[in-house]
Amino acid sequence: MNKIERIENENDVTLSVGRGALSTAIRSVVGAISKDVTRSHINALRVEFDGKTLRFIATDGHRLHTSLLDLSGPKEEFSYAASLTSDEAKLLEKVVKCAKRDHDQALTVRLNGKLEITGPVNATFKMDHETSFPPWKQVLVDKGDEGENNAAGIAQYNAKYVSDAMKSAALLGDGVYWSMSKDALAPARVDAHDSEGVLEFTAVIMPMRM
Repeated sequence: MNKIERIENENDVTLSVGRGALSTAIRSVVGAISKDVTRSHINALRVEFDGKTLRFIATDGHRLHTSLLDLSGPKEEFSYAASLTSDEAKLLEKVVKCAKRDHDQALTVRLNGKLEITGPVNATFKMDHETSFPPWKQVLVDKGDEGENNAAGIAQYNAKYVSDAMKSAALLGDGVYWSMSKDALAPARVDAHDSEGVLEFTAVIMPMRM
């Protein structure tokens, strides 16, 4: 279902993605987009493709949500990174959600100068290739070993951010993994994945200043 269909040229890739998986990937992330319109670099949804996986990232500076869709087939020599404005991201979420109620319905996602969705619905979204998105990978804390209690101090986290992260993780399934660094001032991390191992979600939550 989730696969790379073809590479047309070095600046263009076409993906076939299940509507349900794509909808969940987007829904689990958009809530973390910054609402501060003066910070255009994070008042946006980041879209990245590395030749094998399609990833969505959002942050407001206090938390970070990212989802990853693993596409079948060999890795292609193609990479892509651009941003959608907050308004465009919300519209994308609605378009994908309403495309068709059939969870397994395939949508075609084309990445070029724009992001194009075709299938039961057709929509084109303008992508921002100029604005620099924060180096989000630097804030990912180690997940740690399963069953290990990493908490060595007391940290306080925003209750709404924790709730939002858990709700987003629950979109993928019932199993949610929470981990904290031994440093009480370090961020906490929430991880989840779907039953098929196709979709992953990660949230990073910065501690509150005490």
